[in-house]
Amino acid sequence: MALPLGAHAECAWDTPKLLRNVFLNRTEASRPLTDLKVSDEWIETWKKSSSEERKWLEANLFYDRDQIALNAGRETRQLLPLWDEGGFFLKDRPLDKFDKAFQDYIANGKKIRVEDEFDIALIEKFNGILMQEKGLFNSGKFGKVRESSQVYFNLPRSKMAQEGKLLEKNPYLTFEKDPAHPYQRVFYPKPEDTRRLLEEAVSEMKSTLRSSKSLEERVRAYTDFTQKLVSIHPFPDGNGRTTRFTLSYLLSQEGLPMPILEDTIDLSITQERFYEKVVTGIRTSNRFLEDVRWRQSLGLDIKKTPLNLVSKLPDRIRFTSKGLKGAKADFPIDSYDYAQFVRSKGNKIESYAPKETRLLREYVQSVKDWSVHFVKAGKETDLYQVRRVPDESRDLLKVREFDSDQIKTFHRDFYEKSEIHRGLSTQHSYTDEELLSHFQELSNIHLSMGASRVGTGSKDRLLTKITENQTDFNSMIGNPGKFFQHAADHMNAEGSYGQSVFLSTSKNKAVAKRFSEGFLTGEQSILKMKGQLILTALEPKHGAVDFNRLNEISGKQGSSFMSKYPRQQEVAVVGAIHPGSVMRVEFKDVEVLDVRRNTGELQAGTTKVKRTRVLERLPEDPTKIKLSTFDGEGNLVSERILN
Repeated sequence: MALPLGAHAECAWDTPKLLRNVFLNRTEASRPLTDLKVSDEWIETWKKSSSEERKWLEANLFYDRDQIALNAGRETRQLLPLWDEGGFFLKDRPLDKFDKAFQDYIANGKKIRVEDEFDIALIEKFNGILMQEKGLFNSGKFGKVRESSQVYFNLPRSKMAQEGKLLEKNPYLTFEKDPAHPYQRVFYPKPEDTRRLLEEAVSEMKSTLRSSKSLEERVRAYTDFTQKLVSIHPFPDGNGRTTRFTLSYLLSQEGLPMPILEDTIDLSITQERFYEKVVTGIRTSNRFLEDVRWRQSLGLDIKKTPLNLVSKLPDRIRFTSKGLKGAKADFPIDSYDYAQFVRSKGNKIESYAPKETRLLREYVQSVKDWSVHFVKAGKETDLYQVRRVPDESRDLLKVREFDSDQIKTFHRDFYEKSEIHRGLSTQHSYTDEELLSHFQELSNIHLSMGASRVGTGSKDRLLTKITENQTDFNSMIGNPGKFFQHAADHMNAEGSYGQSVFLSTSKNKAVAKRFSEGFLTGEQSILKMKGQLILTALEPKHGAVDFNRLNEISGKQGSSFMSKYPRQQEVAVVGAIHPGSVMRVEFKDVEVLDVRRNTGELQAGTTKVKRTRVLERLPEDPTKIKLSTFDGEGNLVSERILN
């Protein structure tokens, strides 16, 4: 398929590492820690989860599958697809051991004052639990600081120039100089020195904590200690998982979640950089757990959260085009859209790790294939992309009531800040309760052409039809020719219009007002008009098409699509407008005085407004709807909260 623009287009990653933490940048990490949520809510989330869900949460928070795949042997890599099916079923079952440690010391354990009560014995207990039995990964004696084993790792000489200089500054490490060997052997401390060095590191951390005056100072003390712990390597085996668990335990004493780290604890970075990675990981965990809590509260499948992909996504894609002078821009990857793409390929979102690099490249190609369009505006370029409808949209349509936090999260994750409008002339006057129902239940004004034919009599049939609309739309994204034909039929009221997956809205409220006055309706309909309804909702991030923008790229696809009414600023929404996204409903009780005829099909009536009622969500609490009533002259008569 030809790329858009009719010119050469290419994609490049803005980081040497294809898969990295989406938030990993200094601006994010260097913010004050006052925004970190200090609470045990995340532990309550874990307690409310089923056994299977708990393992899934722990796997996402604790283990790094990519790192294991890179470092472990072939047998381990072959078992990776089983990672999320029952908690990484291996003979060794490492997740079971972590689950026990988590329950005993974080979820149900008594909190301690770290500067007074933390000691080496506790770290030994962690290692003992995490390494209970000899298995696939394990060998040696566990739960006790090593007294006889000398441990080391091999550093390729090719990495010495970049990583070796920093490692050589690490006071705990020594190097074996052997020019003939392809690897540089790096030794951890001698066994006879290990306990003393570990005691000193614990003592230094506790001393720093006693003088600390802020959360930031305490977190820095923990990250500095963590790097020392992995540098000392106090155990024969399991040092990595023991160190990560110790860090998680220390942070949990402050009410902070386990950080989702992009890779293992790396000795080849500075203390400051490691601190930044941990803070970034805490913020990533908070966002992930917040979405999990939101899904739990609404009865949604927590495993479908796209935020368990976040730590594996690059944050941006760089698109360049030689055909447009200076057209070069970075665009963020939408995790919800990417999640739908992964699912559309038949992958369970929680077990896609072995294929994730390939899937990410395929996703980028799908974006390039048809939905990238550059608009030159000075030094800036713009991207237009049609995003898939999330799988959970059907389940969200079943939610009749949100609490304040739920609806704010819903709006933030699924909607733009911009608004769309839809107008309708009615042949009867609405009661206050009927107007309020537009914020709670589906009616014909919410529905696509195809769904409106089903009607609102059977909720199950209606939801099924809306889901069909959304599924058809998602499949059409992979077939631009079919997509443009369907959009053209909808725009021009031809062909498949009656079964269209879209409903029409406008970014321009004046257009909705015109339709509410009877635009494009017949004389008899206008004469029977009793009311004029304008519904205002948030514009969906996913499953919505800006026809004016679509018009700009249609020629690049060889499509005949042409917006019939470009000034209408039409945004076509797939399936239905969710009642929870409705922000304002305005209804005018009117008396028709005459019918005004224009050229062609255009007709409208001259009316007298008898009363106007405006219902709108309160910004501070979007679950509350305020009703304002105005007389025919526009004077405020009354205000009250309806729910």
